[in-house]
Amino acid sequence: MITKPRVMIVDDEENVREVLNMISSTFKFEVIAEISNGNEAISAFRKEKPDILFLDINMPFMYGDEVLEALKDEIENTCVIMLTAFSDVDNVKKCIKLGATYFIRKDTSVPKIASIIKETWYKFNEKHKEKSKKYNLNILIQEIKNDKLLNKYWEKDNRIG
Repeated sequence: MITKPRVMIVDDEENVREVLNMISSTFKFEVIAEISNGNEAISAFRKEKPDILFLDINMPFMYGDEVLEALKDEIENTCVIMLTAFSDVDNVKKCIKLGATYFIRKDTSVPKIASIIKETWYKFNEKHKEKSKKYNLNILIQEIKNDKLLNKYWEKDNRIG
């Protein structure tokens, strides 16, 4: 489990960045970057590899869904929370398909935004903890060695001579 998640905030509205920074600080998240447009977001993401990415949909130069499209193969271990002023169902579906974890409307109250962020991060982190356990080869080998029935076959098939 990550103890202090690293956060990147990408939004063209300064007041939104300030609110997300404040909420992140409240949760003891480390804000590593605040970016105001999509072009800069891609290179900053690749450099920083944040644990949490707040990504606005409607920004100058490049929309959030375009940023997500460019990063879709690199965000598996990042909790991506999209920010939007409008709830466009097609956009939501597209972003979820590209790997977004959740959506927050900007007109949501600050306490509710904080609650959504906390719950989304917790669920994302738990899911990734379970996923990493499933595919950890060392754990799998240890489980096989601890299994008495499998161990008999292991010893039998691995005798020398």
